[in-house]
Amino acid sequence: TAAVSPLQVSWRVVSAKEWLPQQRERVYLVGFRRDLGIEMRWDGVRGGKPSSALRDVLESPRSEAAAACELSEAQWQQLRGQLASFKRWPGAPPCSLSDRAVDLCAKAPTLTSSYRHVSNYTSRYVCEELDGSLRDGGQRRPRFLSPRECARLMGFPDSFAVPPAHDTHATAHFYRQIGNAVCPPVVESVAAEMLRLLEAERGGVGGQGWRAPAAAVEGVAPPAIVREREES
Repeated sequence: TAAVSPLQVSWRVVSAKEWLPQQRERVYLVGFRRDLGIEMRWDGVRGGKPSSALRDVLESPRSEAAAACELSEAQWQQLRGQLASFKRWPGAPPCSLSDRAVDLCAKAPTLTSSYRHVSNYTSRYVCEELDGSLRDGGQRRPRFLSPRECARLMGFPDSFAVPPAHDTHATAHFYRQIGNAVCPPVVESVAAEMLRLLEAERGGVGGQGWRAPAAAVEGVAPPAIVREREES
């Protein structure tokens, strides 16, 4: 328990929207060894891209990846059935396609491991491309966000490998994994603030930098830990 833990633990709900074009709130827990006497300063954990939007991560409208993410005819009919039957409250009118479309000029909703399923009522679709062309069921059906777009939403660089569009098996696994991933830029900012506090405590500011105590070197305990969990 926290009362007997060798760590001084603190937590904070942090939204990735300050770093990325995604609304993603997660509980971050940080623990410093009690003997270090360090208290986490969450106000030092800040992102630098609060104005980023979904349009910043979209691929070319005519790319192979975009075409591969288009709803099949069966998925399109399933979505249309959902729109006709789902009502937000008794007596409300049926939902429209715009209710399930992503807003290119806003933050994307939270990416989940079940995103690539039409049966997931929280999934949102690209119904308008960057060039203004529509995906409204006319010439083209709505599409899911591509693996690369999802990776960008999470903060992974374009050097991060994603499965090719034709590999449907690997792609299905990728969506589950990326929806459960942490956002590297957020974790980096949390870790950077922890390191700053460790360096300040050990005289690292203008000095020799932080050095682990002998007990930590011998494997008794690390100086600090960080964990992320989904907010319930």
